[in-house]
Amino acid sequence: MLSVIYITSCTRPIPDDPWACNYVYCKNDGRCDSARCKCPVGYEGTDCGIAVTDKYIAHWRMHTVVWASDSANYVGAEKFYNIELATSASNTTFFLNNLDNNSYYNHIICRIDSLDNTHFKFDSTSSLNMYYDRYRIRGGWGNIYSRYSANDSLMGTLYIQRLNSTVNWQHDTVMFYAMKIK
Repeated sequence: MLSVIYITSCTRPIPDDPWACNYVYCKNDGRCDSARCKCPVGYEGTDCGIAVTDKYIAHWRMHTVVWASDSANYVGAEKFYNIELATSASNTTFFLNNLDNNSYYNHIICRIDSLDNTHFKFDSTSSLNMYYDRYRIRGGWGNIYSRYSANDSLMGTLYIQRLNSTVNWQHDTVMFYAMKIK
């Protein structure tokens, strides 16, 4: 008599460790996944306890250069002045105050990118208070950079529309660089 023996094997996946998230506490509605906190947009850190906007909030020394303009005589114009980046009601936005060294150009909303929290965009609808001065932000972006361990420089571009001396709308592309004032 001949007999055949079949050997079968069943490999079961090892389930995720159900204890991996014990003693892992995530702040600001962060969720634990595989013993690590997954932070919601607007927060970072090992426990989601740091607001992303915290690295932006400070006084900065701004240097602007007109990179392109409808007015050829205006290209290359430079300015140095101080700005303030201030907290807003949202954990994904902050305000820019004193743009173009004008104390009336305040509360310009900057929105942090949800995928890259070192990148932000200027909200062109937030420049409504500038309309009376014939000065408008048409858009723009910026990045925050770290040297060593501090977030201490900003670089980016602003697209501005202004009424010039001949009462024509002039479009300027302004490059900016800012250093944190310590």
